[in-house]
Amino acid sequence: MDKYGMLKQFMHNELGITKEDIQLWIKEAAQEEGKRLVNEVQRNFNPQKIVESIVWDKRNFGSPEFTRRIESLVAHEISERLAVKVVATKEPTDV
Repeated sequence: MDKYGMLKQFMHNELGITKEDIQLWIKEAAQEEGKRLVNEVQRNFNPQKIVESIVWDKRNFGSPEFTRRIESLVAHEISERLAVKVVATKEPTDV
């Protein structure tokens, strides 16, 4: 009998571990590791760094199309944030 077969018999006969037990343990371990990785990514997520890396990427920086798009987005944001109200007032009177 090979080593794998001996180990399998020992785990099953002596320890009472079944194939289903091992599959369940692997599933639980994978779920825990997945949750840990997702939490780590969420903690390290930094939108500012992502934008900076895109802007400073040599393939994008200096491209006329990219520059026009950024200018358009910035102009749009500025116009959205600056509200200019025109209010009719009385004509000034001579004092």
